[in-house]
Amino acid sequence: MKDSGLKNMSGNKVLRSSADKTRKVILETALKEFAQNGYSATTMRKIAKTASVNLNLICHHFKRKKLLWEAVRDMLADKYSEQYSPKLSDNYDLKSFLSKYVDDRFEFFRNNPQILRFIKWQKLETEEGLHFKHPIYVKIFRPAFVKMQYKKQIRQDIDVDSIARLIASVIIGALEHDIGTFDTNAPRNVQKKYINFIVDSLYKALNN
Repeated sequence: MKDSGLKNMSGNKVLRSSADKTRKVILETALKEFAQNGYSATTMRKIAKTASVNLNLICHHFKRKKLLWEAVRDMLADKYSEQYSPKLSDNYDLKSFLSKYVDDRFEFFRNNPQILRFIKWQKLETEEGLHFKHPIYVKIFRPAFVKMQYKKQIRQDIDVDSIARLIASVIIGALEHDIGTFDTNAPRNVQKKYINFIVDSLYKALNN
């Protein structure tokens, strides 16, 4: 009986591992398709064909295309959180925080160009629930901005939620309109100089 139970447990682990791998393939393929074609022009059938996965299996994991889009979106947010979630202490200051925040965001988008295209497509989508929700902002960045505002490092007349929107707009705008500077083969010292300029400008705008 024990041997039978162990075999069942081992078999279940193999099945879970296989299911996890399949899910990962589906999500990565869906990201490529959504980034290239957008939400409206991408079909579950096309994703299944590109991923070489049975359509019924995709529908088993994700009942509707919207749920698949949301899963991709959550995967990207988790990826950012895992790679760039800062370890904050009580003695951080606005300038160093902005430097880390902006530098990490640039690096993330540089290393994951499909994500930038994904975000650009989602701006064009009108269906409710397709836009990013960043738990890392709610858990880490927003409290940090609130705390720095309380410590009077950030002007009191600024809405803290506007800060994240401003930073995101500046970074995405730079990546979209100054592609040569942020190409993966571009000199890092040129990129760093640009990033420092952005950080200095943000600091002067936010600081008391």
